[in-house]
Amino acid sequence: MTTAFRFLLLAGALGAVPGAGAAQSQRGTFFGWGTVNLFVVPDSGLGMRCLSAVVPANGRRGVAQKNFEDDFNPDSALRWSAQIDSLLAGPVPDTGPVILSTVLRGRWGGALAFAVRRTARHHEPELDLVEFERGGRQPFRIQLTRNTATAFAKGVQEQAAQAGWNAALPPTAGGAVEVPESLARDPQAFTPPEIASGPGLLYPSSRSAANETGAVWATFVVDTTGHPDPATVHVIYSTHADFTASVRVWLTGARFHPAQLGGRPIRAMMEMPFTFFLY
Repeated sequence: MTTAFRFLLLAGALGAVPGAGAAQSQRGTFFGWGTVNLFVVPDSGLGMRCLSAVVPANGRRGVAQKNFEDDFNPDSALRWSAQIDSLLAGPVPDTGPVILSTVLRGRWGGALAFAVRRTARHHEPELDLVEFERGGRQPFRIQLTRNTATAFAKGVQEQAAQAGWNAALPPTAGGAVEVPESLARDPQAFTPPEIASGPGLLYPSSRSAANETGAVWATFVVDTTGHPDPATVHVIYSTHADFTASVRVWLTGARFHPAQLGGRPIRAMMEMPFTFFLY
């Protein structure tokens, strides 16, 4: 298990899931593309939520190298998935460098783009999913195959159809609790919670025997003493109840540095994705 933490929409325990498949649960879709882990989850008010991380290759322990998260209007996401299907089905010019793309913009300033590229060096077009993080950071390109691109478009369509959208929600620090917007945006006034220690994440024996990988995405409140409040644990996404049980056990032993506001500890919410993989 590897760990990476990022306040608000990503703070997690992550590991690479081999292969390029998609895992479907009753709520959400998880894609494991080599070292890229990507969650697409519907929310009743936040829309279609997308979170991804790049983790060390070959199951090595370490900190995630890059993270992305944003919420997307489900109607826009449905149109975007249809545009992806159209690009996959349509012709690409035979000559010269060509980029055909469609962009989905998020509530919090990020964006996802799907691009079909032809270069002079390749006969077949290259398919890219590009993540644009808020703040103008360097875009991150994920190269897909036709099968993985088709599966991704299908996952977006299925999850967006289940999502709702509250247009009144502002693009602010929505994951924090008890923190005014003006202070949550001030890094000198507000310090987010950070993980301090935790037990080993136990792989459920039933899932190991079935040779099954999995993923869980949970939210919880870290109290002023650095303990996760068990009454606040909410599982947004899980591929199996056994993985959920393992995460709940992990949380009972995890300790965090509590969030600080003006130098004083406060309660704050975190979202943490977990992925289970077999070496």
